[in-house]
Amino acid sequence: MVVRAKVKQDDVAKALNLALRCLTAREYTKVELTTRLNRNFTASATQQAVEKCVAEGWQSDERYADMLLRHCLAAGYGPLKFKFDAKRKGLRDDLIKTTCEGAAWTEAACALLQRRCDDPASLDYLSKQKLLALLARRGFSGAQALSALNFLCSSADNGL
Repeated sequence: MVVRAKVKQDDVAKALNLALRCLTAREYTKVELTTRLNRNFTASATQQAVEKCVAEGWQSDERYADMLLRHCLAAGYGPLKFKFDAKRKGLRDDLIKTTCEGAAWTEAACALLQRRCDDPASLDYLSKQKLLALLARRGFSGAQALSALNFLCSSADNGL
């Protein structure tokens, strides 16, 4: 059995075509798109196609970061999870930091606790510990978790 190495194409037009097909399906970071194109095309063709996508605004790391942030907030994930996922996808540290700064993480933690807790007035010590552990597992800091739990308990005391 003879194993042949796959010959990569050097056609920029075909690389751009594949990049556009990928980008119409979902958002990609620049790193993800480059990796995807490098499977079939040479580094030169890949670089030119990705640069064209960025120049035309078809690919944007800022747009991807905003989309990931919205996803994390809606799904009840915290800033640590957001930073981990963004770093794994190849986003720059400065972009991650600026995107993460303006987010309402404590409000997202509060919303998650309200969805998970039927009767906040009846929470005992062990139940509160479990809720704090839930928030920690989902990527919230200790301060954010405590703030959310305090808000949940105070809203139960006030009848909200």
